[in-house]
Amino acid sequence: MGGGDFSTKDEIKKQELLKELKDRTDALLKKQKSATTKSEKMTVAIGIGKIVEKILPAHKNFDLVPADCRFLAEPIDMIVFDGVSQNKVDKIAFMGVKTGSSTLNKHQKQICDAIKEYVFKLYPSRGYDFMKVKK
Repeated sequence: MGGGDFSTKDEIKKQELLKELKDRTDALLKKQKSATTKSEKMTVAIGIGKIVEKILPAHKNFDLVPADCRFLAEPIDMIVFDGVSQNKVDKIAFMGVKTGSSTLNKHQKQICDAIKEYVFKLYPSRGYDFMKVKK
């Protein structure tokens, strides 16, 4: 019992199991590194998006009156009270600032669905064009 040498057959099986363990460990380490890299990239992208949404009203191509805009950040980036600076609100727009290929998140979609009449403006930071989505 115990303490003896492995038979040749057992030694081969032991080596196979050790190789399988090493291969699985290597695969897990590779997945972990990939996940960390993706996570870091996502974190940077989110950070850039948050910066863009804060400085957007100062951009030269921003065609809204900054005084009409109220920055919320979450869950909607801005609410635009069009005309409030002239004491005449014509419409209210909910604005989401999107960078890259980002889309509305779950909460933003729920808010859009909850509003009967709305204009939701997506402001792509790369194109500076507004897209209007009407319900």
